[in-house]
Amino acid sequence: MLKKGIRYFLINLIFLKILIIIMSIGSEIFDKQKVGLSGEFFVAAELLKRNFQVSLTFGNAKSVDLIAFKDELKPLKIQVKTLRSHNSYTVDKSKLKGHYFIFVVLNKIGEQPTFYIIDCESILLNLEKFYGSSIGSKRETINYGSLKLFKDNWHILDKI
Repeated sequence: MLKKGIRYFLINLIFLKILIIIMSIGSEIFDKQKVGLSGEFFVAAELLKRNFQVSLTFGNAKSVDLIAFKDELKPLKIQVKTLRSHNSYTVDKSKLKGHYFIFVVLNKIGEQPTFYIIDCESILLNLEKFYGSSIGSKRETINYGSLKLFKDNWHILDKI
């Protein structure tokens, strides 16, 4: 099973290299995609380090960024949201269904990224806390401050 997981990860890495070449055009859209992909690969690396098998998904229509599993645990659907620095994350609350969210702050080059790990149920139980005044607006956002308690909260992924 490990060899199959490594094979999928290597295939995804090759695909990422192709994407990076395509995205080197430098447009703002591609820059956002680079930030997003960076976050997804940092999260994949952290999960692999924690003995999860990880599969990345690609494309704009996807509803999940990573699928991870460990031992006999059921597969986890993980949505990754990435920013260069602390700010708010755009998350449509209608999409909060059975996922785990891993919010990533890339920080400056040379600094390790910061991770905030939370399940959808925790967000749904307290929409006001996480979304604040953005509830019902065109661009619903989760406030960075509400995520501080979930920094490096990797252990919740082992409880499924």
